[in-house]
Amino acid sequence: MTDCLGCQSCEDGPIVTLISGAQVCNLCPAWRVECEARELLDMPLEARRAALADRESKRGVKSVNALKDVMKAVFEARRANG
Repeated sequence: MTDCLGCQSCEDGPIVTLISGAQVCNLCPAWRVECEARELLDMPLEARRAALADRESKRGVKSVNALKDVMKAVFEARRANG
């Protein structure tokens, strides 16, 4: 059973597990955001800051703050799991 977040594509694609433990399809917007957060965390700090500033100018503060929240969750999970 999955915790579909509304994209209704769980029957069509592979199921992935978010950092929160929710299971969604690999087409889910929540999975896209988590992948973006992981990619940003793998960047050097200055490149990450520049990428976030660019996203903020295009998407707005609210969107980038939501992305930063996911980045924090991924970071904490990585730190906890070694």
